[in-house]
Amino acid sequence: MAESASITIRCKPELKADFQKVCERMGTDMSAAISLFMYQTVIQEKIPFTIRTKEAFEAEKEQEQRLLAYTQKLQQIEADRICRQEGQ
Repeated sequence: MAESASITIRCKPELKADFQKVCERMGTDMSAAISLFMYQTVIQEKIPFTIRTKEAFEAEKEQEQRLLAYTQKLQQIEADRICRQEGQ
């Protein structure tokens, strides 16, 4: 059996509970998720994700939703144009 080391961290109880729920939904546990983070940090030699505030994350999601709506509108305009051409 491979050796293992223990790490103790302190965090807010709410954060721990939320993290545990997310891990469970992903089919893993907190230990495995933290180990994945550690492996990726070592491999990449940096934090393996972009760190941003909640506000920045929400703004990015809103921008993505606007872009999606704009793309869908353009697709509808193109579809309408093709239908008009075929109807002539």
